[in-house]
Amino acid sequence: MKLQTILLLVLLDSVVALVDYDSQIQPIFDDRCITCHGNAAGLNLASYNNVMDGGNSGDVVVPGDHSSSALFIRITLPSSSDEDMPPQGSLSQFEIDLIAQWIDEGALPNVPDCDPTLGCGQAETCCNGFLYPTTCCETNCDEPIGECGDDALAGDLNDDGILNILDVVLMVNMALDGGYEDAADMNGDGVINILDIVTLINTILN
Repeated sequence: MKLQTILLLVLLDSVVALVDYDSQIQPIFDDRCITCHGNAAGLNLASYNNVMDGGNSGDVVVPGDHSSSALFIRITLPSSSDEDMPPQGSLSQFEIDLIAQWIDEGALPNVPDCDPTLGCGQAETCCNGFLYPTTCCETNCDEPIGECGDDALAGDLNDDGILNILDVVLMVNMALDGGYEDAADMNGDGVINILDIVTLINTILN
């Protein structure tokens, strides 16, 4: 139990904030990739713009979908594959997860501030069976706009109709124990892992 608590705190500390490209992603490329990919195969990983420009074979990043991104696919190939990158040794699992999180968050050049133009109804929260239109900012609408649907609220692991830290704790424990529930599989990849935890926390924060 003590080990799970420590891991929970480590996970929460690392995933509450959105991934920042300049301070978290580019240093990985600088350290492990640009010796070759300063311009190999037309792919230059020396800056955000170059990464998003892709290489001779096209785009290497599909914003919002790490599993379809050539960059993610290449860094997760078996080390025995001729196409595994980087060839001098695989990235750590933490680095791989960080890149996947950055891609799933939209592969943004920097961490965005709250969008002040987001109006009521452009984001929704299910609470105690009722659907509320909310914004990501301080101002929230108080009146419900309807009842929540019959489908289970993704991430609501204790079935209370609210996404909060209790659901995060349950999801972390499930990931550590190798368990699985459809409601916990936030990205639909059939596995409960750090990416699902990240998605749940960002959903709560938004």
